[in-house]
This record gives sequence, structure tokens and C-alpha cells, in this order.
Amino acid sequence: MSLFRYFKPSQHTSETDTDVNESIADATATASTLEPNIPSTSVSVGNQDASESRSSLGSVASCSSAKPASGDKRPVSDPVSSQNKRAITFKLKQSWTTGRPWLDYIDGKGMFCKVCQKFDMRPYDRDTWNKTPCTRLRKESVCDHEKTSAHKEALRRDLEGKQNAKVYDIPEVSMSSMSQIFATLYFVCKQRIAHTTAFEPLLDFLNFLGVHLKSAVKTSSATYTSRKSIQEMLYCMSEVVERDILDQLKTSHHFSLMFDETTDCSNKEQMVIRARFLDPTGKVQVKYMKIIDCLDTDEQGEMLITLNAKKIASHVINFVEENGLDFSCLRGIGTDGAAVMTGRLNGAVKRIRDHQKQVQGDDEKSCESVGLHCAAHKLNLAASQAGDRVKEVKKFKDIIRQLFDFYKNSAVRSAGLESIQKMLGGDAKKIIESSSTRWLSICEASLRLKEVLPSVVVSLGHESEERGDARATGLHVIITQYQFVATLLLMCDVLPTVNRLSKIFQGRTVDFAIVSDVVKTTINKLESRQVEDGESLQAIDDYIKTVEDATGVTIKVQRGLRQDAGSMDEAKDRFIRGVKSPYLTNLISNIRDRFTDNDILSAFNIFDPAKLDMSTRIYGDDKVTLLAERFGGHYAADAKQEWSDFKQYLSDHLSRKKCNEIITELATNETLKTVYPIMGFFAEVALVLPPSTADCERDFSQMKLIKTTLRNRLNEESLDAIMRIVIEGPAITAFPFDKAVEHWAQKKNRRLKA
Repeated sequence: MSLFRYFKPSQHTSETDTDVNESIADATATASTLEPNIPSTSVSVGNQDASESRSSLGSVASCSSAKPASGDKRPVSDPVSSQNKRAITFKLKQSWTTGRPWLDYIDGKGMFCKVCQKFDMRPYDRDTWNKTPCTRLRKESVCDHEKTSAHKEALRRDLEGKQNAKVYDIPEVSMSSMSQIFATLYFVCKQRIAHTTAFEPLLDFLNFLGVHLKSAVKTSSATYTSRKSIQEMLYCMSEVVERDILDQLKTSHHFSLMFDETTDCSNKEQMVIRARFLDPTGKVQVKYMKIIDCLDTDEQGEMLITLNAKKIASHVINFVEENGLDFSCLRGIGTDGAAVMTGRLNGAVKRIRDHQKQVQGDDEKSCESVGLHCAAHKLNLAASQAGDRVKEVKKFKDIIRQLFDFYKNSAVRSAGLESIQKMLGGDAKKIIESSSTRWLSICEASLRLKEVLPSVVVSLGHESEERGDARATGLHVIITQYQFVATLLLMCDVLPTVNRLSKIFQGRTVDFAIVSDVVKTTINKLESRQVEDGESLQAIDDYIKTVEDATGVTIKVQRGLRQDAGSMDEAKDRFIRGVKSPYLTNLISNIRDRFTDNDILSAFNIFDPAKLDMSTRIYGDDKVTLLAERFGGHYAADAKQEWSDFKQYLSDHLSRKKCNEIITELATNETLKTVYPIMGFFAEVALVLPPSTADCERDFSQMKLIKTTLRNRLNEESLDAIMRIVIEGPAITAFPFDKAVEHWAQKKNRRLKA
């Protein structure tokens, strides 16, 4: 009776089960013992037949049970046992090793894993594949093994070891050569050139000139000219600049933040953050800190649709906390005064101040920051809104913009205007664009139009008659009216006065003590213009005659929609009643309303010797108390006494100095700060408060020069890095490239040669 009928090959057997081949071999051995006359047979396993004759079965059985012959030194436990010989009945297919360099097959034994052996990994906590071969020669066994976590960990360790070994095989790059590569990239970024596209061509050009930087840093594994390498070097240089600024900022006991937002060429809302602080020498520093995409994803990963106060405040708070700045040192928050920024209930400034109070808790040294509306913005709003309330002034601003567009959009018209100017004996000058967001542009545009008005009148007349341009006809009719010419001259008299005040506010070192004084002076000047015409309006008759003589066109006196035969004097009276008086009244009223005395800022007037009143014993006590409560509550008890001593010193020794000079000396003179520490504290606070956010506007100008329509896909991190280098980066001769290269080398395992 044959026993083969009781052993059917399994369709799927794991490595932990008894191998099918072993079962068949044992059954074969048993059958040969019980039935010595068993006929030859074959057993099918998988896709192969295992055929053995009676004699071969007998020999196998005898080998498995016999003792080793004398002289045979092979131990019984040798891996090449009878059981293994019986089990391995198939060959490894070569295709299984494709993509598996770890697979090792030993003929007559089985399969091993080289990486598991190397790191002594035991899949499923067994020695199979490591010390013991896998004898189940199936592709499924190979696939199952490479899915085990032990095998994956062995592969990871092997790959990591190879990478580390590869690093040490890389030849060293000269530190000086790498510094020159960084200097080249720094130059490209400083000049606002597209760095990822222009860097390698510039290296090729230098190579042409005999400066072989590209080959000096090229190794068998890196060229350092790829986009990724360029970005890494850019970020490292930016971080070096940023670290220096942050180190100074963290040493300052007082700082203020300024932020503003705008839209870039790709219609992204960008917000710039700047810091105003005192450096270790006591000098005021106003530094660019960061640019942020305001409408990026929020905390839940969702895109914001509108810009709101909560998101703006969140960006500012995150900036302070991520850079390790102390909220107790925050003294001022400068904004453009928009409702989303300065709202009393839910504005961004209100949210930041609430967070500041929450962070400080009940600390006796806690202080409260003050929100400040940019003085330059306030003045610009006062002037623009005053003009919008007067129909003729609003129309005038619109005509100036139309004239600029008329010539800007046509090279033929521009060339014609230039030739007419030369024919009239003047220099070729272009019309200047006026913008509601550029504080000085309307004044500059008005002054320029006054110079070129005769040539513009001739040019528009030519375009109207020769080319039949309806737009030119309409503009020609308007600018040859008395009302337009008078309004032009009024703007030339009034706006320079306003612009002088604006330039004062745009400075970085504005004296708060004189702000109210210069505002009052400006208002007085404008009030005098209500009574007496300015220089331009006084000479209106001569100016009109000059225009008429040069152009041959009569300036018309118009009232409503019909021609009026009245005199120029009547036209001037109508202009004064309908344009000049209402405009100046609105302008003066707007400036007064927007520049009402800020109690906090006006309190710093105590340092102005010109206002010191020694006859009054309590002079300045109320302002000192206010400053102590707002910026240093722990000084409240001693502030009055120290002020009483200091104002006597102010009267005796500092009476000839200006207020800003006294504040600066108090903040920088260590002796004075030692004698009058509270007054020195107030002086330092006065220096860091931001009078305007004009620096943020300058940053936006740089942003538009960097992120152009040709570079509209510039990502936020790269834009921030380039702006930091352009705005705050030192001259190329002063930049510490060695420090940048060392910082770059520490980010990865790079080999540099000193």
C-alpha cells in the first residue's frame, strides 16, 4: 500500500509551517521502509514534478537514519542535512533577484537576506533569512520577507550608512571658493536679478573672463548650481542678516512694531512687519523683519477669503513669539489707521494689546503699548478727502490722471508733445503720474503741468484737429478754461506746504515734541492763504497771457454749460467762492480733526525746554504720571520726585538744546541715565515710538521691483529672503560670507576645506 495518497501538497504554506517538500520526503522514506517493492511514482508540487525511484528513495531513507561513517567529519547538525537536501528540490529564478541586491541564494541550502544578516535582524522574531536559510523557494516568500518591518529597518540602516560613507568619499571644497560663490549670488540678489535663472549664466561669464568659480566648487556629486542649491544658499545668507538684526532687537529693552499690507503683482495680500528699537549704542534702528502672505491658509488649513483683524493680529503675535521677543518690551504699534487695524473693539491693534496684557498677567513691571496712526497717512487722507468734497478739485485730479494716460499709452503722442516743447523753446518734460496712494505725487504732477501747460494745449489741439481724436478734443476744452487754470495754480500754492509737513513725518527720527507745533504752523499758513493768494494765484493774469501768447488759444471764462461774456474778475470771484474757500476750509478742518493732541505723545513735551515753566511747582507732574502709568507702573511712586529734580537740571544746563537732542542725550548718556533712571526710561520709550509707517511703504516699493510680472511665481520664502538682503543686507564688501558658508555647511554634512 502506498502512503503518497495521504499527502497532498498545500496551496499556501507559511515559513513557520512544516515544509511541504519535507513532508513528501518523510512520507517517501516511510513508504520505502514499509513497502520495499513500491513502484516508481512522482509527486507534483506547484508547477514541477518531484520524481524519485525506489532506489533513490531508499538511499535517502538510509542517509537520514544512518550514522556518519568513520572518517566523515561532517557533524549531524550541519546545515546541509538530509532534511535540507530533501527540501530543496527547485532552483532560484534569476528574475527574483532583479531589484533585490540583498537576496542571496546558496545552492543546496536556500535563500538568505544580506542586510538582515548584516544588522542581525530577525523577521517575525525568528532566525529565518538570517542564520537559517529560507528553504521555501517561492517568489511569494521573497515578497513576504521584504514587506517585514525588520527587513525595512535593515534597508534603512544600510542606506544611511552608504550615504554617510558617500559623504566622506566626496572631495573637499575650498572654503574661499565657496565664499566667492556666495558673493556672486549675493550680488545677483542685491541687484534684484532673477537669481535662479541668472546665477549659472553669470558663473559661465566669469569663467569666460578667467575666473573659474564654477569648476572650483564642482565635485563628482555636486555642482552647486541647481535651483535647490541656489535657494539653500540664498536662505542661509538671509538668515545671517536676520540673526544680526534679531540679536540687536533682543538686547533692546524697548521696541515698537509697524505693519502695513498691500497687493503684489500676483494679487496676493502681502503684509510687511518692521521693528523700531535702540541698538546697544542707543541709536534708533528701524529694520525690515518679515513679509507675510496674509491670505495664506489659517490654523485649520483653509484658505482665507478676506483679510480680517484676527488674522493680522495672529501674524504679528506669531512673529513676536516665534522669534523669542519679550511682549513686556513692546511700547508702540504703528499702522496706517485703517478700520481693520485700529478698530476700538476688534481691531488688530486692540487684539495685540489684549494678548500683551494676557501674557504679562499681574506682573508689577508690566506695561501697555500704545497704538499709533501713521502721521503721513493721516495727512494724506486729510488732503485727499478735502479735495474730494469740492467738485472742481476732484475734477482737476481726474483730468491730471487722464492727461498722463493719454500720452503714456501712445509713443506718437509723446513724441509730438516733446517736439512741441522744443519748438516753444523749452526742455522736453513728461507729465507726471498722480496717485492717491503716493503722498507727494499730486503736488509734483501739478507743478509739472504748470510748466508744460502751453505745449500740452498745442499738442491736444493738434491731436483734435489733425487726427480727429475725441478724447483730445474734450481734454483741450477743459484745460483751456479759467476754472481749471486757477485750480492748477491753487494746487501749486497749497500742496507744497502740505508736502513739507509730510516729508517731516516720513523721517525716521521725528521729534514728537514738535509735531503739534509744525502742524499748527502748517494750519496757520493755510489760513493765511484764505485771506491772501499764494504766489502762483497772484500771477494768474500774467500766466494766462503767457499761455495764450504761446498757443494762440484764448482761455475761456465759463459758467455752467454756456459761455459767459463776463470779465476775468467775475470769474475769479466765482472761483474763490466755489473752489478756493471751500477747499482750504475743508483741508484745515481735516488736519485739525486728524491731528488732535494725543495725550501720550504730547506728554513727551515735558522734555522741551521752550515750554518749561519753572514758576509753576507742579508743571509736568500730570504728564509724568501719565507716562509712568502707561509705560512703567512700577515707577509711578518715584516718577514725580525724580521729575522735580530733573526739570531743575533741564532749566539750568539744557535750556539751549532742542527737545529731540535732550531725549537722545537722556537715552544714550550713561551718567544721566544713572542719575535720572526714570527720565532716561521715558526718553528711550519716546525714541522707539513710530511716528509713521513710511518705511513699510518703502518696503512695498522694493517688493514691486523684486516681484515683477516676469517673476510672479516667486514663492513667499524666497521673496522674504531677497527683500531682507536688498533692504538690510550690507554692501558686498562688508557681508560676512565666511559666516554664511559655515551656516550653510552645518545644515547638511558638507565637506569644506579651510
